[in-house]
Amino acid sequence: FRRVLFRSRVVAVPQDGVAPKKYVTGLLEQGFLEDALPVLQALYGMLDDAEIAYNYGSCLSELGRITESVVPLERCLELKPDFTNARVSLGIAYTRLGRQADAERMLRQAIVQDPKSTWARRNLAQVLVTSGKIEDSLPFFRQSVSLSPGDPELHLGLAQCLESIGGKHLDEAGKVCREIIRRFPDHPACEAARKALIQDGK
Repeated sequence: FRRVLFRSRVVAVPQDGVAPKKYVTGLLEQGFLEDALPVLQALYGMLDDAEIAYNYGSCLSELGRITESVVPLERCLELKPDFTNARVSLGIAYTRLGRQADAERMLRQAIVQDPKSTWARRNLAQVLVTSGKIEDSLPFFRQSVSLSPGDPELHLGLAQCLESIGGKHLDEAGKVCREIIRRFPDHPACEAARKALIQDGK
C-alpha cells in the first residue's frame, strides 16, 4: 500500500492486486489502526478466521474500544483454542473491564499453553496485585524477570511487589532497586527505583 495525505491525515491506500487479508496485516504492522478497523470489521463479518478475529479484537482494544474487543477475541478462541496471544489479549481486556476473576482464569490458561510467555506472566502478576493477592503475584514477577532479564519494568514490578509484601522481603526489594540503578541508568525505572530507596531510607 502507499501513503496519501487526505484532509490533514495520512491514510493508507491499497495497491492493486493486494489480497484484503495481506493488506490489513500491512496496515496493522505500520500502525494504521483507524484504516485497518473497517477492513477488519468487514472481513470478520464474512470469514470464520481466527487471525482476523484476533486482529479485529486487538485493533478495537488498541483504539480504546475495550468492551467491543471482547466478542471477537472470544470468537478467536472458539475457532482456535490454542491461540495464546488471543487468550492473553482477552485477559487484558477483562482486566480493563474490571473482570478480575475472568482475567486471572484466562491468563493462567495462557501460561499453561505457553509456559515461556512473559507477556502472560507479567499481566497475571498485575491482575493478582490488583485483586489484592500480592503474595500470589510474587512467583509470576520472579518468573517474568527470569524469562526477560533485560526488561527494567519487570525488575521494578518485582521490587514493588517485594516492598508491598514487606517483612523479610524488604532487603531483597532494596537489592533489586540497586540492580535497576546499576543496569538501567537511563531508563525511567531507574528514577522510580531511586525514589523507592530514598523513601525506605536505603
